[in-house]
Amino acid sequence: MSSDKSPFAHLAQRVRLNSHEAFDWFLKVFHKEEDERTRFLQSIFWHLKEILLCLILAYLLARVEQFQQFFSAFALDIKANNRTFLEFALIFTGNGFMIFWLSYVFWHKPASLFSSRLTRILFGVQPNRGFDLYYQHSGGMWRVAILAGIPLLLVDTALALSLLHENGLDGNMRVNTGLSAWLVNHSLGVIIIVTIVFGFSTILFRPRVPENASLKTRRSKLFINLSVLGGIIAVLTLLFWCYPFYFRRYEALNYLVLLVLIFAPPLSVTFLLHSFSQCLIKEREPLLATPGRPARKMRFAAVYQALRVLSYGMGILIFLLVNNKNITVQEWFSLAIFPVAMLLFVFVAYYQLLDLLFYNMAAHRLYFYFFLLILLTIGLGRHEHNQVKFNGQPAGSMMRASLDTYFLTWAKDRFSPTDSAGKPMTVYLVAAEGGGSRSGAWTTAVLTQLDSIMGGRFQRQCFAISSVSGGSVGTAATLALWDNARMLNQPASILYADSNRSKYVRRIFERNYISTALAGIFFYDAFQQIPVLNWAYISDYSRTDRHQDEESDAVRLGLCEVFPQTNHLLPRYFKETNFLGLYYAQPRTELAPQPKTALPLFFPNTCRVQDGRRGIASPVEMDTTRMHRGTANPFHAAVDIIGIARRTAPYRSLSLGEVTSLSELFPMVNSNVYVDENTGSFMDGGAYENLGLTTLTEIHRALIDICADPDSAQLVQFFPDSMQRIAFRNFMARLRFKLILIYNVDNHGLEENVTFENNSIQILDPITTLLQTPFSGHTDYMYHRTRSELGPGTVIDFPLTIVSKDSTNQEAAEQIVMSRWLSTYDVGVILRRAKGCVSNNIQRLE
Repeated sequence: MSSDKSPFAHLAQRVRLNSHEAFDWFLKVFHKEEDERTRFLQSIFWHLKEILLCLILAYLLARVEQFQQFFSAFALDIKANNRTFLEFALIFTGNGFMIFWLSYVFWHKPASLFSSRLTRILFGVQPNRGFDLYYQHSGGMWRVAILAGIPLLLVDTALALSLLHENGLDGNMRVNTGLSAWLVNHSLGVIIIVTIVFGFSTILFRPRVPENASLKTRRSKLFINLSVLGGIIAVLTLLFWCYPFYFRRYEALNYLVLLVLIFAPPLSVTFLLHSFSQCLIKEREPLLATPGRPARKMRFAAVYQALRVLSYGMGILIFLLVNNKNITVQEWFSLAIFPVAMLLFVFVAYYQLLDLLFYNMAAHRLYFYFFLLILLTIGLGRHEHNQVKFNGQPAGSMMRASLDTYFLTWAKDRFSPTDSAGKPMTVYLVAAEGGGSRSGAWTTAVLTQLDSIMGGRFQRQCFAISSVSGGSVGTAATLALWDNARMLNQPASILYADSNRSKYVRRIFERNYISTALAGIFFYDAFQQIPVLNWAYISDYSRTDRHQDEESDAVRLGLCEVFPQTNHLLPRYFKETNFLGLYYAQPRTELAPQPKTALPLFFPNTCRVQDGRRGIASPVEMDTTRMHRGTANPFHAAVDIIGIARRTAPYRSLSLGEVTSLSELFPMVNSNVYVDENTGSFMDGGAYENLGLTTLTEIHRALIDICADPDSAQLVQFFPDSMQRIAFRNFMARLRFKLILIYNVDNHGLEENVTFENNSIQILDPITTLLQTPFSGHTDYMYHRTRSELGPGTVIDFPLTIVSKDSTNQEAAEQIVMSRWLSTYDVGVILRRAKGCVSNNIQRLE
């Protein structure tokens, strides 16, 4: 190439040469020329690990909804612009660095372990050194650099699709239409197309460095590429900081910015890594023998070695951090490492380990150790870390009352003998559906909005709340708020003033609970089951225990937002508060339980792993007490977790956080929890029925029977005066029950209009059916049965989202992801929706 040509002429000539070479190479491979085919297959073999990891990452980002949701909160926070520029820059670039790190480990050659007799015994005498020649070859380095850019490409594409999907703000969410809808609905195809375009681009724009180019020339190109990458990072940070103000509003600019996000970082990283490789190759070339010329300093080799040591060292450091429960419980940890960053670190950690082993160990040794590890884990693995810890304080043999005794006590505390008007009192029974932080925030928002608009009367007239999974978290968070308000003597007018309710909900449910769960799945939970490695984990903490710690910290911070008397708050309230202590005041010297009726009874539902039966952490007696009329236990075929567990060890107590956790043990996010040999192991309550209506309807039927025929002996004890007993019986007869159903999506009535495509994967159909039956099928059955038996006047719906046949219905477009990480915008929609939903139903509640 002549030096007088313009840069565009140089670029055009390079594209022509590269395209001709690529076409010739394709023809050679197509016609099966032995040398080219061998090189092609060898390239695939060298990069098999990277190709497989890229395929897995692409599938997760495009086809697995849970992984797609990792981007939703981040995408919405970008559009809502709820952070200062410095906060946004640190989060955006910090989490982006994790993506670049994965690209880097795809590029660098694995390290050589020190040669010693011990390493030869452990690793074998024929380590795989074939990487060396391939990595030193310029064409091989270009292919390595291309593969190194693909993780950036995949993650950036997923983020761009999330930005297109979350297509509205400030209550003006709209259904995606046109090109945006097609791109979002065909995410896998989009990722494939983008990858193909990236592949062609790297082929056409491959840098053509002359073999006689000096090290100085190559070094200058490296610095240019490094400057370009730094500029792209700065520009992208500024672009997405300004995104909600300018670029999102104009369709052409929107697509242009997203294209820059998708292609600019991986292309610049590819060129940067390739130019660094060229410098390394040139630096290793021997200098012409000239008398008196000093030996060349291996600066790039030293930098390369330093970067490799830094990468391994940083991997070990982050691994230690994510295994430290005192670190993962902190709120800053959830911001510093977003779910995508944690997922990519999992890729980095395991990739570096496998790469190191493949490079240094004989293949047959590696396979032997792998199968030995599996056998040891199956045969000698420990599971003590999955046991419930019984954190309830103070621990003690606190007894429970029967349902009829507790309800009569509760009604007596609300009975006024001077009330001669004979007005009926409404008793509220609540069911809260599961569904991650979405359900938790929705449950807390509805319950607190009801109590706010009714001036504190709702929590007094609400007798019981039956909940599952995320609904249990929302219920427990609400009870924590109400209980602390009671202890601090804060009335409802102060409790909900100055956006305290909003601050409380946001502090708990805008938190990222996913990163710690991912760390648990792939690191500390898995390693605690491996013999020898589990010796490093003295505390026996599972990812479920870490999850409880995070929720406890979030509730503490939320309470500090509401109550200024932080010195009066229990710092570990959620984690250590005795669950039964919320409902009973009992000195240890007494046997009879003394009910406290300030708070609604909380019935978190779970599911026993061993037999699939419903489990309840019930605050009232279940399996041993008979009703005074001789009828059977009202909770049919349910496992009394507290009752069974305390038969063997009565002086241990479950905390509020633990009974909540027993209900929200969603597979993968949390580990199952083992109580004891008599009680069994438990998983998410949605595996039985996801709304808690089974338990609530049983309570409702029992309460109707109690109102019709109260226990005479109990009434004599409460009211020695016969006239008061008569007045109380009349009061019980006037009680009216309302069932409040707090759930996610109101699509009832549209079941017959749903259409299904015949494109399911047959082998996966049984798994899909088994997963959907309890979460959807059983729940839907209980919903329709309850509505038909009790009627619309008794059952009141509080759905977060209403699915309508009319696609323009705004409420149908408010899709909040079912995740354990909500954006500021998500919570804002939930709070606004709760306010409107309660206002629309308040007349029906009276």
